[in-house]
Amino acid sequence: TNMLQRMRELSVQAANDTYSPEDRLALDKEMVELEAEITRISKNTKWNNMSFLDNAGVTKTFQVGIANNEDSTIAVEFVDLTASGLDIVGLDVSSHADAQAALDKIDTAIANVDEFRADVGAKINRLNFAVENLTNISINTSASRSRIEDADFAKASSELARTQIIQQAATAVLSQANADQQSVLKLLQG
Repeated sequence: TNMLQRMRELSVQAANDTYSPEDRLALDKEMVELEAEITRISKNTKWNNMSFLDNAGVTKTFQVGIANNEDSTIAVEFVDLTASGLDIVGLDVSSHADAQAALDKIDTAIANVDEFRADVGAKINRLNFAVENLTNISINTSASRSRIEDADFAKASSELARTQIIQQAATAVLSQANADQQSVLKLLQG
């Protein structure tokens, strides 16, 4: 977008009748270099080893759910944003009329880039929300599993204390019962 904006500035300057033919040729040299740089960037921009900006019509799908169906995937269509795809190849600003024609093509190219950026931004936001949703599902599933599998420590501690009290009481009662029998035997022997 920045390079297209600069190309637009150069076209506006070249369309101005105050510039000489030599000035326009100098402006045209910068236009040629900007076009070459747009082409270089678009051909070399890769994401996950896929050409991202010169793959017109190629659609890639991303799995974002557990099922392998349309509801669990997000499709992203790659486009051609090379200089030729933007229709800015060979723009000439060496004359007033050529500069005006270049200006029209650059305005269209800027609109196409804006549309592409909006589409990519929307897809990125959608993928981010899908990731957030899947992360939330994973956290909730782990928490549910933990509640099911892990012992409730407080409940287990209470149960242990209860059984220990019952065991101690039983031991005390048995000890008391044995002591009473010993007392009766001593009385009888005596």
